[in-house]
Amino acid sequence: MNTGLGGKVVVVTGAAAGIGRATAMRFAREGCRVAAWDVNDAGHDQFVRELSSLGGEALFRKTNVCDPGTLRRLFRKRSNAGEQSTC
Repeated sequence: MNTGLGGKVVVVTGAAAGIGRATAMRFAREGCRVAAWDVNDAGHDQFVRELSSLGGEALFRKTNVCDPGTLRRLFRKRSNAGEQSTC
């Protein structure tokens, strides 16, 4: 099923396990550029390789989404790289 999401940038929080991981993998299969964020960075290199092998681009950041300052910095960093962030 083609959802038209290929090439879009998506941010998935809680991406290291469970529903967040499954969501990140689904977006990767659609060809999305996945920014996978989680406080748990164990095994993140393997996870990025796995996402990339599914057809998407992936970037993992150890991130605590409960910290507003961290979120502002990460979105600013993405915006400064010429990417549009929409919440």
